[in-house]
Amino acid sequence: MSRLFLMRHAQAGAGVPDSARSLTELGRAQARAMGCLLAGLRSSGPALRCSPALRCRETASLLGAGEPIPDERLGLDRPLRDLLELARAAGSDALLVGHQPELQGLLAALLPGGTGQPFLLPPASLVGLRLGGGAALLSLYLEPGEATALEASASKK
Repeated sequence: MSRLFLMRHAQAGAGVPDSARSLTELGRAQARAMGCLLAGLRSSGPALRCSPALRCRETASLLGAGEPIPDERLGLDRPLRDLLELARAAGSDALLVGHQPELQGLLAALLPGGTGQPFLLPPASLVGLRLGGGAALLSLYLEPGEATALEASASKK
């Protein structure tokens, strides 16, 4: 079974054009906290791909998981088939950093027995999936506040 991690970009400020929005200070802290958790979850060297939008490139860079590769298939308003193709070809322990609602659509397509309810991903949230045999299993869901609390707890030990 392979694993696939999906992360929505961290909190970004307002701006025009949308693709040039940068992370806020909180967003940078969120990305670093998620990166600390990811370091213990992923093996070294797997693909780190991100949307070409600035906020996704910044988020991916702050994760400390290697140099991110911008990939148009993770961009805004891309068709679901592009994301499915990328997810299936990404390899084990791949991490994809993108946008809502595109990642929401990818989750709905990969997870069996959808509930019809949207799978909302707040900024800087992380989802882990186990992929195998044509099916996906949700194995991890973290929102940014949970990541910060876990990081603080681990640093006290």
